[in-house]
Amino acid sequence: MGNRKAPFTAKLLSEDELDELIEALKQIGFLKSVQKLKFVKHMYQDFSVLEAAEKTNTPPRTAYRWLKRWNDGGPNNLLW
Repeated sequence: MGNRKAPFTAKLLSEDELDELIEALKQIGFLKSVQKLKFVKHMYQDFSVLEAAEKTNTPPRTAYRWLKRWNDGGPNNLLW
């Protein structure tokens, strides 16, 4: 992990619930949603936005937008 403090990430689901949702979406082929939730999971683990973006092959600008959407309304706001 980098030395930059990760921005606030609302922990609206437990990591177990996040993992279950990722797995369910993966099974039905919602790969973009899986990518978004994996990004959130990395943020839960205190990675910086840039590190989490890199791990999920996401442009940084998009990653910041995803984080804002997650913090503003959780999974429903981020995924749909």
